[in-house]
Amino acid sequence: MLRIAEVLRTTGVSTATLYRWIKDGTFPAPVRLGTNSVGWRESEIRDWLESREPVGSPSAAGLDEPPQRNVEEASSPTEAEP
Repeated sequence: MLRIAEVLRTTGVSTATLYRWIKDGTFPAPVRLGTNSVGWRESEIRDWLESREPVGSPSAAGLDEPPQRNVEEASSPTEAEP
């Protein structure tokens, strides 16, 4: 069982974001451990992490292909010649 501090450290998000994701159904719900404590199953957190796109991936950024450079801009000189 992972406590909230470990879940926050693992996911890299804030408490507010974590609970918003739980409310939205996009993150595993915690399991009640006692009257005032909850925890998350490590396997559920691991599965959730594996299902996510890496942050720097083009599809995570909404890009399917790298941006195209304008050929004219790439070949034009940066300074005017005398």
